[in-house]
Amino acid sequence: MLEFPTLSLLKYFDNHQLLNGKSKQRWRTFQGSSDVYIQAFLKAFRGQTRLNSAVLSVERNQDGITLQTAAAFESFDHVVFATHADRTLQIIKNPHDMEQKLLEVWRYQ
Repeated sequence: MLEFPTLSLLKYFDNHQLLNGKSKQRWRTFQGSSDVYIQAFLKAFRGQTRLNSAVLSVERNQDGITLQTAAAFESFDHVVFATHADRTLQIIKNPHDMEQKLLEVWRYQ
C-alpha cells in the first residue's frame, strides 16, 4: 500500500466524493460474488467455453491465434483476456509495443 501512487488515490477519493464527507455513493455487491455474473454469462453465451483450463500462452500467427493450455494447443480467430494486466502480459508471447506499454503500468498488491 505504501508504494501506491498518492495522486491516483487522491483522484479516486475525489471522484467518489470521499474527501469532502458528502459521498452519497452506495456500494453494491452481488450476492454470491462473481459466481452470479459468471453464471449469467455462461447462460447467455452461445459459443463454446472451457472451464478450469489455465492458459499458459497466447501467440499470434499467420492463421490467427494459438492458445496453449496444459492439455492442448488450439487455434482461434480472437481471444478475450479476463485477467489482470500483469498476468495478461505474462501470457502473451511477443506482445506488441502498445500492448506492452499499456499493460506494464498496472501494479497490484
